[in-house]
Amino acid sequence: MAIYNSLKILNENEIEELFKLPKIDHEDRESLFEITAEDKQYLSKEPELRVKLNYILQIGYFRAKRNFYRFDFHEVKDDAQYILNRYFCRSPIPNKAVNKNKHYAAQHFIMEMHGYSRHSAQFEIELVRQANRLSKRDLTPRFIFDELLHYCEQYQVVRPKYSTLQSMVSKAITREENRLLTKLENLLDKSSRLTLDGLIANEKTISDLALLKKDPNGLTTTEMEKELSKQSSILIVFEKSKHMIPELGISRQNLQYYSELCDYYDSYRVRAFSKKKARLLMLCLIWQRFTKINDHLIDYFIYKTNWYETEASTEARNCVYEAKVKASRDKIIAS
Repeated sequence: MAIYNSLKILNENEIEELFKLPKIDHEDRESLFEITAEDKQYLSKEPELRVKLNYILQIGYFRAKRNFYRFDFHEVKDDAQYILNRYFCRSPIPNKAVNKNKHYAAQHFIMEMHGYSRHSAQFEIELVRQANRLSKRDLTPRFIFDELLHYCEQYQVVRPKYSTLQSMVSKAITREENRLLTKLENLLDKSSRLTLDGLIANEKTISDLALLKKDPNGLTTTEMEKELSKQSSILIVFEKSKHMIPELGISRQNLQYYSELCDYYDSYRVRAFSKKKARLLMLCLIWQRFTKINDHLIDYFIYKTNWYETEASTEARNCVYEAKVKASRDKIIAS
């Protein structure tokens, strides 16, 4: 179940795909609900039809999604009827569900058979640690979420509920952000704070900085002069950031994350953040934009160097040609 007032990671279709009862196509039922020798071992000990049916449904769903579900037989009547027709002489669907003990006993047997386990309190601690480690690499919620799912699969642990993972991701992001904000406040001197706060307070600054993400319209001298002008406007802050960014211990991906966040929001929304967070966003944006402009200027330098070399080579060939023509004419006149 999703925590709807918490961090949104998946859309409804994605939640259904991962955490809701699987919808099995007619073509897949034959393989997913196949009874193996191990399954027969379990079924032979259960005399009741409804217990047998519940087990076969659970093993089929586990094969499909590596997850377990609580269901009523009539919720999955197409799958249930297929199993009854195939293995139990077209018996009718039982009206009464199995009790919880039998339901979870079947799950326990299935997990043992496949080498899986439920997530324990200890594994949940490891999962939280993994989320914290991942947040240092990339604060994108979907990245952390997908990696946690992969971690569960790697250790063959049945994935926790969506709300549990949702909470882990949210807390990991908050934890890393708080670390960065605290560290930044310790690194910023009074002058740097005033400079950043002045940029944030200036309604025109963020909209001007957002223009920096736009690539120049070609490698022309006019466009590069504009790039130089942009760069000079943020040079002071960038010089300060050169010392602070390494000290922050922030990954390149998270630099990009905060820079894009600052791009995404308008100046009013950025100012609505806490001062600490707004400073972090502005610092990352300036770092990224300054670096990008440098790339443009380097490209321009390479382009112009190649252009001058080509022009010089062409001019040299023309001069040689003209010299040869002149020499040929002179020979004719001399003779």
